[in-house]
Amino acid sequence: MKFAQRLRSDFLKVFLVCALTSVSLMNAQQPASSPSSSAVPRLVNFSGKAADVQGKTITGIAGVTFAIYKDQSEGAALWLETQNVQADTKGNYTVQLGVTKPDGLPLDLFSSGEARWLGVTINGGTEQPRVLLLSVPYALKALDAETLGGRPASAFMIAPTAASSASSASHPAASAPPPAEQANEIVCASGTACKTNFFPIFSSNGGSAKVKDSIISQSGATVTVSGSATVTSTAIGTAAAPAILGQNLGNSNSVSDGVDGVTYSETAFGVFGMNNASGGFGTGVYGKGATGVVGSGTSSYGVYGGSDSSHGVVGIANGSFFGVVGEGGGAGVYGSGPTGIQGFGTSGFGIYGQHVGASTLGAEIPYAGIWGDTNTLGAAGVAGTGQDGMGGIFLNDSASGYYSLVAASYSFSPIFSAENIPNGVSCTIDATAHLHCDGGIGAMVQLDSGNRKVAMSGIESPENWFEDFGSAQLVNGVAVIKFDPDFIQTVNTGKDYRVFPVPNGDCKGLYVTNKTANSFEVRELGNGSSNIDFDYRITAIRKNYETVRFADHTKDRDARQMLEQMRKSKPASTSGPVLGRPAMPIAGLPAAPLSNR
Repeated sequence: MKFAQRLRSDFLKVFLVCALTSVSLMNAQQPASSPSSSAVPRLVNFSGKAADVQGKTITGIAGVTFAIYKDQSEGAALWLETQNVQADTKGNYTVQLGVTKPDGLPLDLFSSGEARWLGVTINGGTEQPRVLLLSVPYALKALDAETLGGRPASAFMIAPTAASSASSASHPAASAPPPAEQANEIVCASGTACKTNFFPIFSSNGGSAKVKDSIISQSGATVTVSGSATVTSTAIGTAAAPAILGQNLGNSNSVSDGVDGVTYSETAFGVFGMNNASGGFGTGVYGKGATGVVGSGTSSYGVYGGSDSSHGVVGIANGSFFGVVGEGGGAGVYGSGPTGIQGFGTSGFGIYGQHVGASTLGAEIPYAGIWGDTNTLGAAGVAGTGQDGMGGIFLNDSASGYYSLVAASYSFSPIFSAENIPNGVSCTIDATAHLHCDGGIGAMVQLDSGNRKVAMSGIESPENWFEDFGSAQLVNGVAVIKFDPDFIQTVNTGKDYRVFPVPNGDCKGLYVTNKTANSFEVRELGNGSSNIDFDYRITAIRKNYETVRFADHTKDRDARQMLEQMRKSKPASTSGPVLGRPAMPIAGLPAAPLSNR
């Protein structure tokens, strides 16, 4: 911040010192006793700050070369001189350009009306960025045009006649006229006016204009406005005519603010913008740049926006930047209203929330209304809680068959867990996509035309068995059954499978023989030769699960334990949700419709 203040001061110095120079130039045209004393002084005051190429302040005596150019960055110097300057402890110095030349600054240097740029080189180092000279140096040529041979017009008045001289001698008191007012003569308005370091303000018109002190003063590199200043623009109907423009010409590596606003009032604003237009899309404060508007608060709001008929604060950004960024020790962004915070995204996310840092799965996320993200152990990207309500709800009306909820794990961690805390039961989908529940797994079935609903339980087994069913007919007591080609891809019939035939008529009984990986035979007992129909049931071990029996999940992570660990690892400094709406700094801010810029 100090560096930014220094750069601002350097910018203002050139402007304000040149304003002071205009007063000294007017003083220079007061009538004098000799032609040489009334000549226009060809000197221009300049104040700067001595620093080396690393920005380190130079104090004491320094050799400074001043050069005037036609262009801002290139071209040869039109004029230059070298002076020894005395810099104070902060590096500040003031010189008169042209003081080392017998005739000062040459008049033809500014006669063309073209822009002139001043370059400064300290102790033979690199030339500092050139500064645009304002209108005062060009007044040298204008003031010279108001003289004849360096003398004012009053020097060429007709001498009094002898008669008038005699009359004046005989009646000195009665006939002597009062001293004539001189053009551009400066008179202090009172004994306390014209104080050192204060900018002058004219308190009378024409003739011997009286000067008093304004509310603007300068001490070293600091310009102070004592009181309140209002700047009014009279450029009615002009598109680009701001009442106040703060501009800093520092380079891209400098911390150089255009406008800073600071206040120590508990109820006022550092910078306040108001638009009193009755219609249209005027804006109270509009910021544009790498960061358009930055707000920082220590005990209240960094940025506060209020509106009676539109949006309080609107942030718009192009590319990958953020329209609004909120950071705080409590809530970075706080929203209150029928919809506390509303996000709308067209090529990204409506709302993006991040805890501590970003995860590595950002590229896996499709566009979404809300995206919650974290890279911290024991934290959650998105959390929902409810009190006598629902902690979360997912609704979908997709005609393309998209899921209402997708849960995916990119590691060997469980995929999903649902639990009931009071009953101490849960269901988990583990990393192998198996569903394990403390209760049963079954279906809900409607009875009595939907008037009743009952639960059905699935048959469970310590091994992974798949089943298939079918029907066939004996021919002369024999039937060969081939496995369904789809079913055989899901099981390992080469290791083991079971077949349970059931006759649908009178016979000696049925048995299974000649079992292969692709088929089996069903025969009638006692070498029977009947041709009856029969049904069969096949059970076979699921492929790749041939050795699994009573799979041990004793050491699986319990969902309740994970939640408890997350609660314990929650940092003590983390603030909870905002309880109650904070007090507003002022009441009734002016309404400002949204600008479409």
